[in-house]
Amino acid sequence: MYETIDLWNVEGNAHLTLRVAGYQFPDSPEEDWLLIDLAVYHAGQCFEHIDPAMEVNELLDLRNWFHDLLHRRLPKYATVYFTEPCLTFCFLRSSPEHVRVGIELDAELKPPFPLHQFGFESPTWRIVFDLSNEQLRTVVAVLDQSLSQYPARGVG
Repeated sequence: MYETIDLWNVEGNAHLTLRVAGYQFPDSPEEDWLLIDLAVYHAGQCFEHIDPAMEVNELLDLRNWFHDLLHRRLPKYATVYFTEPCLTFCFLRSSPEHVRVGIELDAELKPPFPLHQFGFESPTWRIVFDLSNEQLRTVVAVLDQSLSQYPARGVG
Protein backbone atom coordinates (compact mmCIF):
# COMPACT_ATOMS: atom_id res chain seq x y z
CA MET A 1 0.00 0.00 0.00
CA TYR A 2 1.09 3.56 -0.62
CA GLU A 3 2.11 5.86 2.24
CA THR A 4 3.16 8.98 0.36
CA ILE A 5 1.50 11.25 -2.17
CA ASP A 6 4.16 11.56 -4.87
CA LEU A 7 3.49 14.03 -7.71
CA TRP A 8 5.29 15.76 -10.59
CA ASN A 9 3.99 19.07 -11.89
CA VAL A 10 2.61 19.51 -15.42
CA GLU A 11 6.04 20.38 -16.83
CA GLY A 12 7.88 17.62 -14.99
CA ASN A 13 10.29 20.08 -13.36
CA ALA A 14 8.87 20.15 -9.82
CA HIS A 15 8.38 17.09 -7.64
CA LEU A 16 6.30 17.13 -4.46
CA THR A 17 5.90 14.42 -1.85
CA LEU A 18 3.52 14.62 1.07
CA ARG A 19 2.68 12.20 3.85
CA VAL A 20 1.16 12.16 7.29
CA ALA A 21 4.02 11.54 9.71
CA GLY A 22 1.88 11.15 12.85
CA TYR A 23 0.05 13.09 15.50
CA GLN A 24 1.70 16.30 16.71
CA PHE A 25 0.99 15.17 20.28
CA PRO A 26 1.08 11.36 20.12
CA ASP A 27 0.43 10.88 23.83
CA SER A 28 -2.63 13.14 24.00
CA PRO A 29 -5.97 11.33 23.77
CA GLU A 30 -7.70 14.51 22.55
CA GLU A 31 -5.34 16.43 20.25
CA ASP A 32 -5.96 15.76 16.55
CA TRP A 33 -3.21 17.84 14.93
CA LEU A 34 -1.27 15.87 12.33
CA LEU A 35 2.35 16.32 11.31
CA ILE A 36 2.63 16.69 7.55
CA ASP A 37 5.97 15.69 6.06
CA LEU A 38 6.46 17.59 2.81
CA ALA A 39 9.33 17.67 0.34
CA VAL A 40 9.74 19.72 -2.83
CA TYR A 41 12.45 19.16 -5.42
CA HIS A 42 12.85 21.85 -8.07
CA ALA A 43 15.67 23.25 -10.20
CA GLY A 44 18.31 21.19 -8.43
CA GLN A 45 17.15 22.33 -5.00
CA CYS A 46 15.36 20.48 -2.23
CA PHE A 47 13.11 21.73 0.56
CA GLU A 48 11.90 19.38 3.28
CA HIS A 49 9.81 20.29 6.29
CA ILE A 50 7.52 18.63 8.82
CA ASP A 51 4.72 20.84 10.13
CA PRO A 52 1.47 20.36 12.10
CA ALA A 53 -0.43 21.61 9.04
CA MET A 54 -3.87 20.05 9.53
CA GLU A 55 -6.21 18.27 11.89
CA VAL A 56 -7.73 14.83 11.28
CA ASN A 57 -11.12 16.29 10.26
CA GLU A 58 -9.33 18.46 7.67
CA LEU A 59 -7.55 15.39 6.33
CA LEU A 60 -10.97 13.76 5.94
CA ASP A 61 -12.22 16.83 4.05
CA LEU A 62 -9.20 16.58 1.74
CA ARG A 63 -9.83 12.88 1.16
CA ASN A 64 -13.47 13.57 0.25
CA TRP A 65 -12.41 16.44 -2.03
CA PHE A 66 -10.05 14.16 -3.99
CA HIS A 67 -12.68 11.39 -4.04
CA ASP A 68 -15.16 13.81 -5.67
CA LEU A 69 -12.54 14.82 -8.25
CA LEU A 70 -11.79 11.17 -9.02
CA HIS A 71 -15.46 10.61 -9.82
CA ARG A 72 -15.64 13.89 -11.78
CA ARG A 73 -18.05 15.43 -9.31
CA LEU A 74 -17.46 19.05 -8.51
CA PRO A 75 -16.37 19.22 -4.89
CA LYS A 76 -18.37 21.34 -2.46
CA TYR A 77 -15.55 23.91 -2.54
CA ALA A 78 -13.11 24.54 -5.39
CA THR A 79 -10.39 25.35 -2.88
CA VAL A 80 -9.57 23.45 0.30
CA TYR A 81 -8.10 25.58 3.09
CA PHE A 82 -6.99 24.43 6.50
CA THR A 83 -6.79 26.07 9.92
CA GLU A 84 -3.05 26.45 9.38
CA PRO A 85 -2.69 28.60 6.22
CA CYS A 86 0.45 26.91 4.91
CA LEU A 87 -1.14 24.39 2.51
CA THR A 88 -4.00 24.90 0.06
CA PHE A 89 -5.47 22.63 -2.63
CA CYS A 90 -7.26 24.19 -5.64
CA PHE A 91 -9.38 22.54 -8.34
CA LEU A 92 -8.49 24.16 -11.68
CA ARG A 93 -10.15 22.07 -14.39
CA SER A 94 -11.23 18.61 -15.47
CA SER A 95 -11.01 16.56 -18.64
CA PRO A 96 -11.78 12.89 -19.27
CA GLU A 97 -8.06 12.08 -18.92
CA HIS A 98 -6.93 14.40 -16.11
CA VAL A 99 -7.95 16.65 -13.29
CA ARG A 100 -5.81 19.76 -12.93
CA VAL A 101 -5.14 20.87 -9.39
CA GLY A 102 -2.88 23.41 -7.79
CA ILE A 103 -1.17 22.87 -4.48
CA GLU A 104 -0.10 26.11 -2.88
CA LEU A 105 2.63 26.18 -0.27
CA ASP A 106 2.97 29.13 2.08
CA ALA A 107 4.43 30.16 5.45
CA GLU A 108 6.36 27.25 7.01
CA LEU A 109 5.82 25.00 3.99
CA LYS A 110 6.98 27.52 1.34
CA PRO A 111 10.38 26.67 -0.14
CA PRO A 112 13.01 29.41 0.16
CA PHE A 113 13.78 29.27 -3.58
CA PRO A 114 11.57 30.42 -6.48
CA LEU A 115 9.19 28.24 -8.48
CA HIS A 116 9.70 28.36 -12.26
CA GLN A 117 6.61 27.13 -14.04
CA PHE A 118 4.94 27.87 -17.39
CA GLY A 119 8.00 29.77 -18.60
CA PHE A 120 8.33 32.29 -15.81
CA GLU A 121 9.12 32.69 -12.13
CA SER A 122 5.90 32.33 -10.19
CA PRO A 123 5.14 34.92 -7.50
CA THR A 124 3.51 32.20 -5.38
CA TRP A 125 4.34 28.58 -4.73
CA ARG A 126 1.26 27.11 -6.45
CA ILE A 127 2.47 23.97 -8.17
CA VAL A 128 0.12 22.77 -10.93
CA PHE A 129 -0.49 19.05 -11.46
CA ASP A 130 -2.48 17.10 -14.05
CA LEU A 131 -3.63 13.99 -12.20
CA SER A 132 -4.74 10.89 -14.06
CA ASN A 133 -7.48 8.65 -12.71
CA GLU A 134 -4.80 6.27 -11.43
CA GLN A 135 -3.00 9.08 -9.61
CA LEU A 136 -6.28 10.28 -8.09
CA ARG A 137 -7.06 6.73 -6.92
CA THR A 138 -3.60 6.56 -5.34
CA VAL A 139 -4.06 9.91 -3.56
CA VAL A 140 -7.41 8.76 -2.16
CA ALA A 141 -5.86 5.45 -1.06
CA VAL A 142 -2.99 7.25 0.70
CA LEU A 143 -5.44 9.53 2.49
CA ASP A 144 -7.66 6.56 3.44
CA GLN A 145 -4.62 4.76 4.84
CA SER A 146 -3.54 7.87 6.77
CA LEU A 147 -7.03 8.26 8.24
CA SER A 148 -7.05 4.63 9.37
CA GLN A 149 -3.60 5.05 10.99
CA TYR A 150 -4.47 8.40 12.59
CA PRO A 151 -8.19 8.47 13.38
CA ALA A 152 -9.98 11.32 15.09
CA ARG A 153 -9.54 11.09 18.80
CA GLY A 154 -10.52 14.54 20.05
CA VAL A 155 -13.72 15.42 21.82
CA GLY A 156 -14.76 17.95 19.23
